[in-house]
Amino acid sequence: MQRGTGLRAFVATRYGKIALGGLALLTLALSFYYLGPYFAIPTFLLFGLGVPIYLGWKSPRQLAVLGIVVILAAGPLINWGLTSQAMIPSGLASSATDALNTSNGQPVLTNATVSPYNAAGGTMFDFSVDMYPARLPANTTPYSLELFVSTCPGATGNSSPFCGNGYPFYPVNQSVINTTESPAHLDFHLALPGPNIWWWQMGLLARTVTFNASTNSTNTTYQWIFLSVSNAYGAVQGPVTGTWLSTYDLLLPQTILDVLFYPGIVFYVGLLVYVFLKNREARKKAARAGAGSGTIPPTSGNPPPLTPLGLPPGGTPSPSGTGTKTEAACPSCGAVVYPNETNCWKCGAKLPTAASKPLSSDSV
Repeated sequence: MQRGTGLRAFVATRYGKIALGGLALLTLALSFYYLGPYFAIPTFLLFGLGVPIYLGWKSPRQLAVLGIVVILAAGPLINWGLTSQAMIPSGLASSATDALNTSNGQPVLTNATVSPYNAAGGTMFDFSVDMYPARLPANTTPYSLELFVSTCPGATGNSSPFCGNGYPFYPVNQSVINTTESPAHLDFHLALPGPNIWWWQMGLLARTVTFNASTNSTNTTYQWIFLSVSNAYGAVQGPVTGTWLSTYDLLLPQTILDVLFYPGIVFYVGLLVYVFLKNREARKKAARAGAGSGTIPPTSGNPPPLTPLGLPPGGTPSPSGTGTKTEAACPSCGAVVYPNETNCWKCGAKLPTAASKPLSSDSV
């Protein structure tokens, strides 16, 4: 308990707040960079909301300020890592080795690459690949080799589900109908503007001719053989046209938007839930406090004023003139009561007139 109290006291100080904000910033940036935006959501909820509340940050305003500061600081920090990653050249790419694309389990397209990887805008880039026509299935020959280069990851046309449309797109093709050499080294030369981060994909259009003996005719079909790339876009990243700084500026707006959209929105939804629960608990406490402060009076009235024996409450002598006491005894507790009283002033019991009995001399 002493450690917890000491830690909470430290968090309440200026340096403690800075340390807690730094912890939330570091965990958000690392989880976003290494695990992706979806895994950053629970991380930010834990270290940006759960831990501060546990350590005594109960003010929603403080938590809201902490959240926006961490989000705005995390974007540039994450973008630093993403820019450095984008400047690393991609490895060599090859096509798939399934039965549809090859006859012997070896790729038809291999060693696909671009050179140079990073250069100024307007540079002429060389996209090259080695093609093995002998590895194609039976009765299948190469027909056309296509290169697709764009700023939209994985795009093979002017529109894409990832980017919509309107992005730079450069399709280039060359005929390889009579290419039988294995391997055949093929090149594409393309000048690209900058600053930009480009993505590219190659596809071999293969032609298969089969003979139908029953109709004495041939059937021709075509199939695409693309490079097999292990990422979500199915395309090779690169080249990068521009400097490290221009690439950083290019990526920064989207990085900040992603941080705001994924962990940021969920953080503030969680903060609203916390405010709702906190207000509801405060209302419950107020209701319990109000109920506990009320008390039920033990009687239904104050005791009647004392008068001399033999006189009614108004002080007027008894009409009989005999001096008989007009007081009566409560049938429940024996307290002195007067005629016309409906409830006993002491115990609150109802006093029927017929049930009231004169007070004996022993009771006085």
